[in-house]
Amino acid sequence: MIAAVHETYPLESVSLSDRRRAVLRTECQPPDAEGQVHDSLSSRCPMSTAHTGRRPHLLLVDDCVAQRDLYELVLQPEFEVLTANRGAEAVALATKECPDVIVLDVMMPDVDGWEACTQIRSHWRTANVPVILLTGAEDRDLSRHATAVGATAILKKPCPADVLRQTISSALGEPGPASSER
Repeated sequence: MIAAVHETYPLESVSLSDRRRAVLRTECQPPDAEGQVHDSLSSRCPMSTAHTGRRPHLLLVDDCVAQRDLYELVLQPEFEVLTANRGAEAVALATKECPDVIVLDVMMPDVDGWEACTQIRSHWRTANVPVILLTGAEDRDLSRHATAVGATAILKKPCPADVLRQTISSALGEPGPASSER
């Protein structure tokens, strides 16, 4: 689902959790010299935290320190939060740590959120990690652009904490808290 300005638009018919399960069986494992994919727990992207008892790992990327700190503060009770302040740093951290979900600002210096999302999608370890984009931009084509780079959702800044939490829960395929906003 692509969410733009707190509205939801269909992205594709395959559910995220089905897609992530398929990825764990195929794309999250590098093929060997013969092109065969082997099951290796050490290189596996985390799929779900429900059975492990750990909190989901979230990569939060924003070049604005105040925004990043605010979102980190409201998300820490539910998530293990990793932070980055640049797009290039986000790509490197995502491929190294393989978080459960990524929240990524669009407008950043050097590598912007669009390019960072594209690079995250192109790496075998992070190809199917949900990416939620945040933007303050006013553009009617945001949803289309987000779909083109492989984003799971795009939200308008400033994004209320409950909307961000609900979007993250949906991206992880988990039931979110009941929300009166629809």
